[in-house]
Amino acid sequence: GGGGGKTGTSQMESAKVDYRNNSGERVEDMKDKRWYSTMIKLPDGRVVSSGGKISIAPEIYSEESGWEMLPGAESNELFGSSEKRWFYPRQWISPIGSVFGLSVEKVMMCLPAVFTLSCFPLFAIPHSVVSSPSFMK
Repeated sequence: GGGGGKTGTSQMESAKVDYRNNSGERVEDMKDKRWYSTMIKLPDGRVVSSGGKISIAPEIYSEESGWEMLPGAESNELFGSSEKRWFYPRQWISPIGSVFGLSVEKVMMCLPAVFTLSCFPLFAIPHSVVSSPSFMK
């Protein structure tokens, strides 16, 4: 982590990338420090960043509002330091538009609403997936 005056090394810096023309631009800093977080794009175009060392509350980004904290989605159980739950939570968009994922040994569901996101554990799995990229059966 750090920064040290160099762009692209801060835990709070963020950028928007356009793969179509291989360009990028800085956008406002995130509200909280994150290292090893996960970002996922919601069906409505907003982006959610969750997990990451230090922060237990996801943030949401939109072109209109920039980054905003989602205090209703704070969860030590899903994103806290125990079991390194902050380490790259595995997340996907479900067929109903919610965020479905894993946080080490917890399966979670996050329900995006207009201005909020609520996350809750669904059930525990019998082993840790902290270093596994994904799982499928």
